[in-house]
Amino acid sequence: MLAVVTQGLEITSVHQGELRRLDINKLTDAIAAHRGGPIAEHIYHPIVQVDHDLAVVWAPYTFTISGHVDHCGTDVITLGKLNDRWIIIGLSDSERKENCQ
Repeated sequence: MLAVVTQGLEITSVHQGELRRLDINKLTDAIAAHRGGPIAEHIYHPIVQVDHDLAVVWAPYTFTISGHVDHCGTDVITLGKLNDRWIIIGLSDSERKENCQ
């Protein structure tokens, strides 16, 4: 995961009317330390907009643990093309527990 993001990336989440910020390194540490069942984030129907070296992806997602939906929302991913390689330069999401597919 760290190979495809800009160094020092901070994730901004909207959760129950509050903004939360999380450093990408803390997220990857939490994923590595996870000891529950298998986790997965499934995105679907992404909308991608590209202008030369900048792109934005809007994608609804469902997050599962052991195949059961834990939460859902929308990811907004900003990418920049540097040295002929796309990397994530911004990441935001929303999160909710209800009305998940």
